[in-house]
Amino acid sequence: MINYPFGKANIIGRSLVIKRKINFIRKSSKSDKNVLIYVETGAGKEMAASRIHELSDRRKKHSLQLTEQMYLEIYSKLNYLAINVVLLQESLKIR
Repeated sequence: MINYPFGKANIIGRSLVIKRKINFIRKSSKSDKNVLIYVETGAGKEMAASRIHELSDRRKKHSLQLTEQMYLEIYSKLNYLAINVVLLQESLKIR
């Protein structure tokens, strides 16, 4: 077993999957880009998001963690808005 210290919690494991998750967390925390973690339930999304935030330069700022339901609601509303803008442009002959 390998113990990976990560902020408030440790990740324990030695499998290739764990090593890939650790590398993802390390690489993502060094980036100034937003990160979308979209995997199945129980895969540790919240833990990964928390560790990325803790290790990043933005750790003193707030982080936003959306659930899948929240993401889908926002996406559907933005998609609906985009469709209405296109219809409005077409009806007003705006290009």
